[in-house]
This record gives sequence, C-alpha cells and structure tokens, in this order.
Amino acid sequence: MTHPSGASASTLLTFYEGSLTAVDLPTGAQRWTFELPVKKRLARMPTMAIAAGRVFVCLEKGELFCLAEQTGAPLWRQQLEGSWGRSAHEALMGVFGHHLVLSQGGVLRCLDLDGRVLWEQEREVSAMGVDGVMVEYRESP
Repeated sequence: MTHPSGASASTLLTFYEGSLTAVDLPTGAQRWTFELPVKKRLARMPTMAIAAGRVFVCLEKGELFCLAEQTGAPLWRQQLEGSWGRSAHEALMGVFGHHLVLSQGGVLRCLDLDGRVLWEQEREVSAMGVDGVMVEYRESP
C-alpha cells in the first residue's frame, strides 16, 4: 500500500504485480483497477501522486500515466526521455498547485497537470516534495 504525494482524503492506492488499485477510504470499497504495462516484478515500486482528481503514476524507466481518480480511466500517457534508470532509487514525485514535479537520475522536471513538460534541469542532487516544499539532498558516496 502507499500514501502518495498530494494524496486525496478519500483514495488509497495499492500496487501488486502490475495492478494499480484504488480503494475508497471511507468505505473500503474497491473503486477500480488499472493494469500497468509492466513485468510482474519491478525493480522499483512505481512512484505515485494524487491531485486535482487525477492519479499520476511513473514507472522506473520514465513512463508516466495520468488516470481519473474516481474511475481509473486513462487521461494521458507520456514517455519521459533522459536519465531514467541511472539511480538505484525510485523517482520522487510531488504535486505543487497545478504542477507535477519529478526528480530521478539527476534530472528535475516540472510538468503541468496535462502532461506538458514546462522545464527540466540536470541536477547533482535528488529532490523530494512534501506539502509544497521541495527538499534536495545528496546521496552518500
């Protein structure tokens, strides 16, 4: 189970062997399941965020999905190019207002909620977002 960045007060996301499932927190009822195009065992857990009625899921090689929070219907899908896979750590993702920020493999990207890349920067540090605050850190050698 996971409590993704920007999590909704009413949705819990679970991931198991390629299936992403949304559970209604107040009732425990399963809302929907979405099969991600992955091998059954991933090296890293997908990175997820919820905001503005959308679920964002980033797979380990930079494949980014946006689903409707209530139905699981795909809204858009994008392959992000660049340094995905350089780091042994999963991507970090946060939603800040109307911006989706991803950091992985030394690249920091900002997208709008419709999946358009607004900017990207090569970074020597990784970044993580919590409640509108970005934290950058260096990995120990």
